[in-house]
Amino acid sequence: MPNSRGVLLYGPPAAGKDTITSQLVTIGPYAHFQRLKVGPGRTSGYRMGTVEQLATLRKHGQVIYENRRYDSTYVVDRSELDAILHEQERVPVLHVGQVDAIRAIRRGYPLTWTVVMVFCPREEAEKRLIGRHDARVDERLAVWDETLTEARRADPALFDLVLNTDSFEPTHTAAAIDWCQRHHL
Repeated sequence: MPNSRGVLLYGPPAAGKDTITSQLVTIGPYAHFQRLKVGPGRTSGYRMGTVEQLATLRKHGQVIYENRRYDSTYVVDRSELDAILHEQERVPVLHVGQVDAIRAIRRGYPLTWTVVMVFCPREEAEKRLIGRHDARVDERLAVWDETLTEARRADPALFDLVLNTDSFEPTHTAAAIDWCQRHHL
């Protein structure tokens, strides 16, 4: 395999995962892993799918992790990771908001994963959500609370790097992740 590395960005809504990923893509051989989404709502940053496609992925053992939120199902699938690694020869960057997702991905797709927790103050997350005209601000802030509560309960060794995205410019955050990923600290 040409590449055996990946980045997991764990964090609550509006923590900066999309912005950081955009910066990573500009500085290195990174590719945003777009989860398959089955359901309504935001389409940007996802591969939209159908119930039938999801059933086929499940039937063929392609689902590494899936979760339900916001009336939709979100899927990390083996075939898309394979495409990024083998066809594009890139380092996949996955966005997750559950500790169980980190564990399932590490177990289900063994790479050298750099796990980065990104967060920002709740007030900043709310400003970001309002600024992007999110229709579900209250719901996403409730998820923000759940995600940070889960992170506080998690073993700190789960994360290779923890970054407050309100304290650093996205270019510096991406550079720190790139350095950590390349040196796998």
